[in-house]
Amino acid sequence: MADNIIQFPSTNPLVDDTELDPMDMMSTIQEEINMTEAIVVGWTDEGNLFMATSHGKAPDMVFLLELAKSVLMNRCVSEET
Repeated sequence: MADNIIQFPSTNPLVDDTELDPMDMMSTIQEEINMTEAIVVGWTDEGNLFMATSHGKAPDMVFLLELAKSVLMNRCVSEET
């Protein structure tokens, strides 16, 4: 699973509480990964929720979000034990 992690520009290894500039993150992803589908979720400068997707089907979008949530939760739980 660690092979899928992209190291974003940084002099220090990523830590759980490290905040990245979203524009740097998006540029790095665009350069490093060829995607067939994508969902971007975040907050705007005005504090509004932002979501964009390349997918037109809501069930597929929900599945991708739940899958990502499951992977994240499993990583959090396995790191704590």
